[in-house]
Amino acid sequence: MVEISETSAIFQFSPRIILESLGSKIIESDSIAIAEQIKNAVDAGSKDKVIVDFSRINEDLITITDSGQGMSVDEIKENWFFVSTDNKLSNNRMLGEKGIGRFSLFRLADKIEIETIKAGYINSFTLDKDELRQKEYISDFHASILSRENVESNNIGTTIYLRNLKSNINLFEIQRELQNLNEPEIDDMFTIIYPTNYDQTIYYPIESFVKNAAFHAIIELNDEEIQSYEFSCKIQDKSFYENNSTTTIQRSIENKNLKLNTGKTKIIIHNFYDYKKIKPLLTYSRSELQEHFLSAYQGINVYRNYFKIYGHGEVDWLKLAERRVKKVSDHIDNKLTFGYIILDPDRSIELEEKTNREGFLRNNELINFKEIILLILDQFDNDINNVKYIIRTTNLLNTTSVKVDSKQDLNNNDCTDNNNKSYVNSSNPKNNTGDKTEEQTKEKVKEQSEEQTTDNDRQDEDESPKTESSDKKQYHFEPRIGTIDKNIFDSIRSEKVKELVNEITSIYAYKYKLATAFLLRSFFEVAMNEYIINNFDSVKKYNNNMVILNDLIKQKFYNKSNQEVIKDLSIKQKIDLFIKKFRNNNVDPRSINHLNKLVKFIDDINLAIHWKNKVISLDELQTHWLNTKFFIEFLCKNV
Repeated sequence: MVEISETSAIFQFSPRIILESLGSKIIESDSIAIAEQIKNAVDAGSKDKVIVDFSRINEDLITITDSGQGMSVDEIKENWFFVSTDNKLSNNRMLGEKGIGRFSLFRLADKIEIETIKAGYINSFTLDKDELRQKEYISDFHASILSRENVESNNIGTTIYLRNLKSNINLFEIQRELQNLNEPEIDDMFTIIYPTNYDQTIYYPIESFVKNAAFHAIIELNDEEIQSYEFSCKIQDKSFYENNSTTTIQRSIENKNLKLNTGKTKIIIHNFYDYKKIKPLLTYSRSELQEHFLSAYQGINVYRNYFKIYGHGEVDWLKLAERRVKKVSDHIDNKLTFGYIILDPDRSIELEEKTNREGFLRNNELINFKEIILLILDQFDNDINNVKYIIRTTNLLNTTSVKVDSKQDLNNNDCTDNNNKSYVNSSNPKNNTGDKTEEQTKEKVKEQSEEQTTDNDRQDEDESPKTESSDKKQYHFEPRIGTIDKNIFDSIRSEKVKELVNEITSIYAYKYKLATAFLLRSFFEVAMNEYIINNFDSVKKYNNNMVILNDLIKQKFYNKSNQEVIKDLSIKQKIDLFIKKFRNNNVDPRSINHLNKLVKFIDDINLAIHWKNKVISLDELQTHWLNTKFFIEFLCKNV
């Protein structure tokens, strides 16, 4: 008879679980690590704003301070050192329900010191990456908790000290992504202090831009029921159109048998209509709108418990760009839309956040939720298309108000359908008859033609040289992207790079903007490749996964199955490499900030190459050429 022996086994974990799997590698953005600590501070009942202080980042220190309840020694043991604790799960109002957000700080620093004050005692402990790495098992690590009586004040709260900072902390990204961390309708629950030498982007108040948006909607849901839909076309104080009907959206939801268990949901949408007749009414330029507002607030964000859920907004989670590709004139653009959805914190729990905080887990609730939002956007798109005729046929500057109340659903894209109330043109009373006039038909055809004309073509007209009579001063216009110093040009050793620089500085950029943009992108790609290959030993320290295979720059790493993976190194990753190099060499932070903006611009170029309606303006090309001239010259001198 065969003997059967029995033994037992227990799970054992490497410290890498804390340092990487639940720490530096669980998130893809520096700002999420900061956001998690702000949420934890709010959960702890912080009475004042949480203070995130980067002012001493150049001295290898970041601090995060709150005025919450603090932690006793027992609470530190039972909660802070309990991985994935469930002490917050019973309260839907708690933000940090995963119990692991604190470990994401290892993305920013190798040493985390916590000092917390409660019940008259100051308690402190430290997590050091080097000490953790020396242990074979996480159970071998024992943190020392120091406790002393607080004789200095009656304060309570917690301060986190981050030391041994990573060299690639991206303040530009952190500022932009935390700008809209809290709901737009409330005051921020935190304050950020930046270094004096950091060139902050100035974001203007939300209301200063919203009043310049052309199209607005406020929608209220209770589960899958549309309780109200209020669409308006209003620019400054001039109103042109309203629609308050919920019938079409509700009917579509019922026809698709969509069900939700999300409770009360509020949806706000503002869309900026970039049409030349509107421009005289606006108090901002297009570049101001992008730089000082939409760069942080674009897209439709989702909020719960006053904080945004990452993975929305700038991330086009509703695929609005794909909708526009099918028919440009019929759909709004994610990049020209500012919107947000406020979820019921008690009822929307079936919309569950991913562990990495970047979106929701895919389930039936999420599928139905997105489908209903898209049906609402269909109505929003239809209302916009209906009102465009008014905008195009009305003297906006001389009209105080041209307002139409739609008592029926305007669910037909043809704005002159007999079932819809016809549009009012204050200068032409016959349009009030409700008949489909010849003039309306012609205007509609003209409108669709204009919408399908690429923005680049429109801008060619706007930006082309303007001639005036001989007795007036001529309008000065620079049709090319820029120039480069002749000595630097002559010093370029790479024939390929030299040819690209020659083409970029010679091409008639105002007429061939997309071609110029493609050449600029190619220059950075080729020049960076040649520099990295020629200086591989000195730059590899900025990206340890980087390898060169057959004269191509790749990254090599191992996946969770310990299989070797080789991928291309993206342009963004290459620029990040130079950012680290320049930061290490104490290059002016403002110059580094321009390289961060270059990354986003190259993304825009990539989109424009594949999508004809993506705009690349001459002003953008010239601005990026000028702002990154130091980088262009650096590459030219060294390849």
